[in-house]
Amino acid sequence: MTTSKQAAPRPTRGAATRQKILVEASRQFAVRGYYGTATRDIAEAVGVRQPSLFFHFPNKQAIVEELLRYSLERPTEVARQVLALPQPAAMRIYRYVWFDTHHLLASPYDLTGVHRDELMDAPDFHEWREKAHKLRRDIQELVRAGHVDGSLRPVDPVLAQELISGMNLNTIRMAHAGRPTPRVDVPTFVAEFTLRAVLADVTTLPEVAVGAMALPLDPAS
Repeated sequence: MTTSKQAAPRPTRGAATRQKILVEASRQFAVRGYYGTATRDIAEAVGVRQPSLFFHFPNKQAIVEELLRYSLERPTEVARQVLALPQPAAMRIYRYVWFDTHHLLASPYDLTGVHRDELMDAPDFHEWREKAHKLRRDIQELVRAGHVDGSLRPVDPVLAQELISGMNLNTIRMAHAGRPTPRVDVPTFVAEFTLRAVLADVTTLPEVAVGAMALPLDPAS
């Protein structure tokens, strides 16, 4: 007896509207900033009335927190996973940078607006500021681990982390600025670009790349 393959369930109208609110809100925040964007602006961009928007999100802060959750929670989880692995730090940094670049490029949201200092320094977003600090500290710890195991040059961990974070923000801008898509594997390019700057022996890059992409990562919870 044969069975037909079930089609993937379609998102409900409510789920589709909620997603559209997040997408349009992220675009508004990127252009106007958090404090320059009103829920009225978001509702108009989505094509709904404000009461419909408030059905999905009680206020503007809740919308931003959902965008911050997408931006920070899975990358933080992956950073913690690679920190715990026994492989050389060079492989683990490559894997993290590749993952984070892919994660940002796959995002339907323009996350540039939610990482501005005006928002991250605000008291209402203290929890998310701490999460961002924790992620930066984890990346710095990976760099220090590379000093210990000899896979990385003795570069300054804070500066290396800031450059990695800066590339991530520019990746977001590139993905949402309407520029032509580069005809390269962008996550691989960014990971290799990063490792060339910090590897103790750049001739090991092919070996590092292969080992990095073989590292096990738990699926998103």
